[in-house]
Amino acid sequence: MCPKLVDYFLWLCEGCIVRPVNNNSAQFGQSIIIVGLARNLAHCIEKEIRRIEKLFRGFSQVDWVIVESDSDDNTLKILSELSRKIENFNVVSLGRLRDSIPHRVERIAICRNHYLSFIEERLKADAQTWVCIFDLDRLNLKLKKSSIENAIGSGIADVYFANQQGPYYDIFALRHKYFNPNDCFDVQKKLTDEGVDLHLATEMAVYSKMIRIPKASAPLDVDSAFGGFGIYRSTALTGLRYSHEIEGKLVCEHVPLNLALAARGYRLVIMPNLVNARYTEHTRHLRRSRYICTPVRSLTKNLLFWAVGESRSQKMYEKLLEFRR
Repeated sequence: MCPKLVDYFLWLCEGCIVRPVNNNSAQFGQSIIIVGLARNLAHCIEKEIRRIEKLFRGFSQVDWVIVESDSDDNTLKILSELSRKIENFNVVSLGRLRDSIPHRVERIAICRNHYLSFIEERLKADAQTWVCIFDLDRLNLKLKKSSIENAIGSGIADVYFANQQGPYYDIFALRHKYFNPNDCFDVQKKLTDEGVDLHLATEMAVYSKMIRIPKASAPLDVDSAFGGFGIYRSTALTGLRYSHEIEGKLVCEHVPLNLALAARGYRLVIMPNLVNARYTEHTRHLRRSRYICTPVRSLTKNLLFWAVGESRSQKMYEKLLEFRR
């Protein structure tokens, strides 16, 4: 059977697949530490925190560590108010970093290291504690409590990364020994240095790697990933820190930490049914409708050329496209 037909059939059936829910995470008293970064999120942060809060009801202990920096709006004020309303809600503000640390990824690494330090110094993390790392900009709207509990309760890995219903988007954070062993933007630069057009180089190095991972697939072992949400065994993180570079080269801040975990022998997986989003700002251009519309438009154009001649068909085609858009 044609592989594309199989993939299409899986895509159609995915929404009907009901996977068993494992509630061991709640039953056996595991605790959760929710961490994330906040900058200029006044428009959504309270609603996002309240939504995340619902995902972890039933766990024996829930702590929060939100690190804020460089906000020009009321983000810090809203977080401070939430710290008085939500139990164990900790806020760390680093003030204005961008004047002294202009590089964005370096700033992010510094902010993330503050929540790791906070966890080590002030929270009691043991083998039953999991650290859940969130992007707090409303990326995780599809995340479900049952999916989180299934991942933790499965016991198959030490780190679980989110998947997307559309193409997996976070290629900057992804490392896989065969599929994506190198930094995608370093590959892009090398291609352009050899004379490859920037658009084509980006397609080759980045967008071609944005594949769909069906929810019914087996967990995908990786050396690094993120995708907007990750669940880490807290004891695995002890002594580790984020960094924005490897051997002097810029990388995603998640990569050095995840590679260190893999080197210690911990298992890291993308959990296919741990879906946190459909499409993101990085993958909207890869919607299936684009793949359908492009060949249909090409066929329409060729039929017009054959029926009424090239010059007349070109004008008709352009009018049809204008109407279709």
